[in-house]
Amino acid sequence: MLGGVDNLTSKDITISAAVDEVIKKLLTKNRVKTGLDFIKLDNDQTLLDQIKLTEIPAPTFQEQQRAAYFENRLKNIRVTGCADR
Repeated sequence: MLGGVDNLTSKDITISAAVDEVIKKLLTKNRVKTGLDFIKLDNDQTLLDQIKLTEIPAPTFQEQQRAAYFENRLKNIRVTGCADR
């Protein structure tokens, strides 16, 4: 089992039996199922967000504009405690 990852089989990825067992246990939890369902449902928006982020110019060591945009996005969706300055 590979944790329900679409389009992947055990031929594609090798994981230990211990990790496979943890994945199986996690997938029995309603909160995990709900989270994975949300990730699948929100996939199109996630892709658009990633495209928007990568379209912001960010040469090496000059990523301030991209970082500021991402920080603002986190604030807008009320994510807190992710980074300290």
